[in-house]
Parts: sequence; C-alpha cells; structure tokens
Amino acid sequence: MVAQERPQVEHHARQSDGRWLLSDVRALEDSVRLTAVAAELRMADIYQGVAFD
Repeated sequence: MVAQERPQVEHHARQSDGRWLLSDVRALEDSVRLTAVAAELRMADIYQGVAFD
C-alpha cells in the first residue's frame, strides 16, 4: 500500500510457510524490494513530483 500524504509504503509478502511479512518503508532514500518479480522500487521514484506539507 502506498500512502499519499507522507512517504510510506507497506509491503506485504507471503512467506513459504503461509505467514505474511510486513515491511514498512518510510525514508525517501530507501527502496521497496519485490522478490516475487525480482524488482526494487526506489521510494524517491515512487514519490517523484509529490510535495509533502
């Protein structure tokens, strides 16, 4: 889930045992890793052009 009022992405990933792992990323310098599709999304790219109050 991508927040629109602040830089925050909650990534829910299903583990091999059926449990869900939550990663909460908030820093624009960090990245969100999507292992299922072998991708890494930079927070700065996700929020490019967005101004926060």
